[in-house]
Amino acid sequence: MYNKSNGIEFDPAKDQINRSKHGVSLALAESFEWDSALDALDDRYAYGEPRFIAYGLISDRVYCLVYTLRGETLRAISLRKANKREVNDLLSKRTIVMPTDEENAAINRGIAADPDTRELSTEEIRRMRPARETLPRRIGEGAAAELLKRRGRPPADVTKVATSVRYDRDVLDAFRSTGEGWQTRMNDALRDYAKSHGMM
Repeated sequence: MYNKSNGIEFDPAKDQINRSKHGVSLALAESFEWDSALDALDDRYAYGEPRFIAYGLISDRVYCLVYTLRGETLRAISLRKANKREVNDLLSKRTIVMPTDEENAAINRGIAADPDTRELSTEEIRRMRPARETLPRRIGEGAAAELLKRRGRPPADVTKVATSVRYDRDVLDAFRSTGEGWQTRMNDALRDYAKSHGMM
């Protein structure tokens, strides 16, 4: 049984292996930014099926995705963060987070433990083609168009409005000290106040 989402599928057993070797789920491949990715055929072995290797962004990190095709569906085989050398070879004008030395060591251990992925040489990376050129030939225009759509947060039903407000330092510090999501908690507190005072 394969998990499938956004034109990408993966084997749950393979996902468990990927999590143990690389610390990431194959489900993350559905956030892979194909519109700016580089892609190449992985022909180092006779796999019995065409395999491809791609470098692309997920959020502000470069990832390496190994995949094969099932009709118009991409099957993720391996997904990992790119190591420092790979990121250096792929640097563009976009802001990309470089792995720390510790992350780089963990990434390289994962590469060594996983026969489904590898570190491409600088020359191999140089020869890679943009996925927006290669995918339509491999999986068809329609399926490629779906993958090449920009990913990101889906549009919210209720949109937020940017505004500039001045708060007392102690109030702002109190919310910030609660960690990630503090703006949402502040918004919720304001909403509760407005509702309890008949303003909404």
